[in-house]
Amino acid sequence: MNRSRRCISKIFPNAVPSKDSAGAGLNQTETATASVSQILFSKKRLLERCYPGSYIINSYLLRALRKLEGLVDFHMQSIGAQRILMPSLSPSHLWKDSGRWDLMGKELFRVEDRNDNQLCLAPTHEETVCSMVANHQLSYKSLPLLLYQITGKFRDEPHQKHGLLRGREFIMKDLYTFDENETQAKKTYNMVVNAYENIFKELSLNVIKVAADPGAIGGSTSHEYHIESAVGEDTLKLCDKCGDAVNIELYTDVHQPKNCQYGSCTEKRRTVKGIELAHTFLLGDRYSKPLNVTYRSKENKPEYTYMGCYGIGVSRLLAAAVEVLSTSSHMKMPRVISPYQLVIIPQKKGYKFEETLHIAEQVYDELERIPSTRGEVVIDNRFNQSIGQRIRDAKLMGFPLALCVSKQALASEGGDETVEILDLYEGESQRVALQEITSYLSARVATVQHHLV
Repeated sequence: MNRSRRCISKIFPNAVPSKDSAGAGLNQTETATASVSQILFSKKRLLERCYPGSYIINSYLLRALRKLEGLVDFHMQSIGAQRILMPSLSPSHLWKDSGRWDLMGKELFRVEDRNDNQLCLAPTHEETVCSMVANHQLSYKSLPLLLYQITGKFRDEPHQKHGLLRGREFIMKDLYTFDENETQAKKTYNMVVNAYENIFKELSLNVIKVAADPGAIGGSTSHEYHIESAVGEDTLKLCDKCGDAVNIELYTDVHQPKNCQYGSCTEKRRTVKGIELAHTFLLGDRYSKPLNVTYRSKENKPEYTYMGCYGIGVSRLLAAAVEVLSTSSHMKMPRVISPYQLVIIPQKKGYKFEETLHIAEQVYDELERIPSTRGEVVIDNRFNQSIGQRIRDAKLMGFPLALCVSKQALASEGGDETVEILDLYEGESQRVALQEITSYLSARVATVQHHLV
């Protein structure tokens, strides 16, 4: 085969046999308590533990993560947010000014440089972004200001578990907004919430928005965005009638209401477990005041900005999507972020093998010339395995579509050359004429491949 063609055997770590069959996978004790996403990522070594709570994301899974980042990027920029990049190290004096140096406790990774200066590995960047914005002369004309980043975060979690669902090091999108007053900040808040809902809609995830406790971040208004899952660590009270939901952290055990209290609704709430994917906060002057972030008003007077902050756990969102969509033997992701959209599976070595391989390579080359499918196709070149064996493996790797090129591609009973298309996510199959296959596949893939970087 041409070395430039993308093949399963070349995708690391498939391309390199493991020295240890257990390797970075799960031991027997871990498997008993592991989440579905953790089991799947471990089976194909897509995720390998570096130390407890910190993981190496291998190239195949990283493609999905980068696509998810691209999706988030698109929706952040669609509301006028500007992407920046802040350092992971943050000086202690900023955190002392905000009052969080002591408040964060042991969850904050603290380090000292060679000059005995205290710093931390930032779990969030309110202090850093405020210190930067405070150095600029903001005017009411320049507000609202929306700044975000997608970068690594650090938190010394006491109970790391379920792989990317709860770790010490993770990828997060954090957005910080600066407005003139509460009225304007609430408009910005609603705009960002709408963007979040659009992100989850594109991922086809049923996300629950719940009223929440602001916690150590602070602020007056806070919402979390959860996906229902048995491995979730948050307990939610959900009303199926009106859709209102709340995290029970807002209540003491004594004062937890059994029935809905939203408007006139009194329906009994059900209790579910949720994985938190995102969090939004209306901060007010919680940080702008101690860190002196001001703007010049219409009256040319200095006023404190009214802030908001908005986070999406990008790596957790990826794992949570796999968690709720998959089984332990079949990985599924939202199609828009699947690492590759299509795997081509030629016939096993033997009768008519060379002819079917030639057709598979022709289809691959044609799809590589089409913008919607370029870079989205892989050939499974493990020709010693049957098509059935490779289909099972394609399910483990999360391919949405498989194109099987068997001897029917040479001539069917009716005289037409056909190939079989399997929708592995829906469990559907159909035969398509060979001369129509590229237009058919490019149309299928084009529906999910757009605005990704």
